[in-house]
Amino acid sequence: MIFGGLIQINLRASLCHPKRFWWGLLLSAGLTSGVLGLPGSYSYGAKKSPKPDLDDKEDLSDESEKETSAKKNSVKSYETCRKDLVKQLKKGTVTKSKFTSGLNSCRENFPSSAVYAACKKQSLKKLEKNKKASPESIEKCKNLLTSIDFSPENPAPFVVEQGQLYFAGIGLNRSQSANLLTPPNFNCTRLSNATKSTSHAQYLLFGNHPSLFKGFRNKNRDVMISALGDGLRPANADDVQKNKKKKAKGKSKGTAQDPGQDSSKGLDYMGFGRIFGSPASAKALAFFPAAACDFKSDLGAHLGALSAYYLLDTVASSVTPLFGITYFKEKQEKFSTENVLEALKERLGDSYKDFKKNSQTTFVASSVISDTDDEGDPKNLCQEPRPHKFVGIVQGQKDNPSRPDYVLLASIKNLCDFGDRVTMRLVK
Repeated sequence: MIFGGLIQINLRASLCHPKRFWWGLLLSAGLTSGVLGLPGSYSYGAKKSPKPDLDDKEDLSDESEKETSAKKNSVKSYETCRKDLVKQLKKGTVTKSKFTSGLNSCRENFPSSAVYAACKKQSLKKLEKNKKASPESIEKCKNLLTSIDFSPENPAPFVVEQGQLYFAGIGLNRSQSANLLTPPNFNCTRLSNATKSTSHAQYLLFGNHPSLFKGFRNKNRDVMISALGDGLRPANADDVQKNKKKKAKGKSKGTAQDPGQDSSKGLDYMGFGRIFGSPASAKALAFFPAAACDFKSDLGAHLGALSAYYLLDTVASSVTPLFGITYFKEKQEKFSTENVLEALKERLGDSYKDFKKNSQTTFVASSVISDTDDEGDPKNLCQEPRPHKFVGIVQGQKDNPSRPDYVLLASIKNLCDFGDRVTMRLVK
């Protein structure tokens, strides 16, 4: 559920006023259930905004130097990254598995040059086989390189090429070691903090019942309860103490079978995620810990902020891309909400349609989204046969829906695969 009730109640209004509303959002985000006055049987107020903190923005300006997205530097960086790994593999200083992981990082960190290199190699092979073939294919490779690189004039900085998702010049496709994640032009302070302590993690987007993931699928419910029974603790327990809002007196730890009185805020299971409601209930929803890398280069006159979100696997010390999100400046007039929606649909192709939720919110998906949570956000998208690979959201401003607030594109496949991996590990 995107940002759950936060976006629907507070966050959707705040995203177009980042400096004016952020601190108020932090103070009102709610360390107790019911602060946001959310409807339904349980509250999602414990989840946090994806909006970069003002302190984070200050950190971005302290970077020693701005990274460039110039094509030559990008290609050189990818080739250097790849060749360094090959040398290490030949010397025996890295294992084959670490080589593969490192190569994935090279492709994700420098995707435009990686895609260009692969495209050019394929085109040259075709030219070798057919000397009379037109060299136009090389030009197409160059155009692909340009389209993947970030441009502040692009209202939907996403590219989907051969089933792969690219956002603002980086790849959002493969899992990789957390310490290898160094996307150019992005600052990963928030993600780094969350990998050190899950109290900094956020629980965002598209909740799923735990039984929809491979490890728990078709299992007796007691098996799932047993796997989740130990290690559960009230969500936000760390935040309560950190912010000194109140002392958590008399809070029951809770179990999977009996979540205790804090279940309205969710219960955290280390190595899994946060579950709202008892897993024994058909209404239970699970969210995985996530954190962001924030774009640190010039955004131009129209865009307010860009962030790439990653799911955190604290056991494997790895990260998996979840979604990219672009925020628009409140008073920009170049892009309308309709412009952004059409641009996103064009990136995804003819098989994707828009599904209007209300005057502010439109989903973009390859099939109808009919299952929603208490706040009307998509849920249980990992239910078989899993028709959704990507799902987009275009959000208009609260007071002026014709002007865009933000656009995001999420990899539902990555989300579902992530859930499969962590649940399979739990039942071993």
